Amino acid sequence: MDFINRKSFWDRFVSVIPVTRLGWTEKGGFYKKGKGWKVCLVSRLKKERKIPEILKHLEGVRFSFKFYLVGEGDENLLKGRRVIHIKRKVDAFGRLLGGMDVLVYHTAGSDKSCRTVLEAMANGTLPVTSEHLARRYVEGDCGVFTLNVSETLDRLFSVPLLVRKMTRNAFKRAEKFSLRSGYENTPGPIPLKL
Repeated sequence: MDFINRKSFWDRFVSVIPVTRLGWTEKGGFYKKGKGWKVCLVSRLKKERKIPEILKHLEGVRFSFKFYLVGEGDENLLKGRRVIHIKRKVDAFGRLLGGMDVLVYHTAGSDKSCRTVLEAMANGTLPVTSEHLARRYVEGDCGVFTLNVSETLDRLFSVPLLVRKMTRNAFKRAEKFSLRSGYENTPGPIPLKL
């Protein structure tokens, strides 16, 4: 039983389970990144997921980066695009996410949990999202909610220190996440002073 910081009597019998123990994500930590920026999108390849629109939008990024797309579906949506396509979810999905610098998350899946954002955060990858349902994970300095992904990536890539600090904040915040109460006893983010 845990009597400390419990608001009601029954909360004493409930323990907080970190996101890494839910089975949604494997704890990957910070993997050594290679040279150059790596950006990832995890999505099924369907027209309603607006894959061609997000790819066209990413063409406006001034910095060079490798773009990985993880997901099955209609490969015709990727014709003529410079994309490294991983056709299905790999066994070491956490390691794959941990090798990326940024996750672009644009549309919630069918369960609307946006758990890919948490998986990325728990594996040391900074989420950049335009999905309103994912805002709850990236509030503060733990990620970026934006309606203009290409401008946001330009800003982030121009200040690598900012990416590193926000990635550490995201990792710390994902470690403290629980399904029951969201973020509990979360330490404050690292101040973003440049």
